[in-house]
Amino acid sequence: MSDTVRIISVVILVALAFFCFQVGIFLCSGHKIRENSRRTLVLIEIVTGFLLAFDALAYIFRGNPGAVGYYMVRTSNFLVFFLNYAAAFCFYSCEFIKSDLLDFKGTSKNCNF
Repeated sequence: MSDTVRIISVVILVALAFFCFQVGIFLCSGHKIRENSRRTLVLIEIVTGFLLAFDALAYIFRGNPGAVGYYMVRTSNFLVFFLNYAAAFCFYSCEFIKSDLLDFKGTSKNCNF
């Protein structure tokens, strides 16, 4: 990968991370969405911003000889995969289960527990 492509990739990742943080902050002042949905959306935006920032750090330190580069790439990659799981699975699944689309009240009446 040439240096120009690497610099453009890092700049785009940092710009998108800044945009996600900015959207998360602006969503805090919104009043049209339900409270739980807004909180989940703000958390997803913040986590996505961190995901993009750590991905940019992994690009920056990639190929850097030394202990700092080695540990920074490993830590950044781990956080990218962990935050991807947190944003995609945990927040989205929890919001979907708490939503009105799944009504567990009717199923619990039929059970004799």
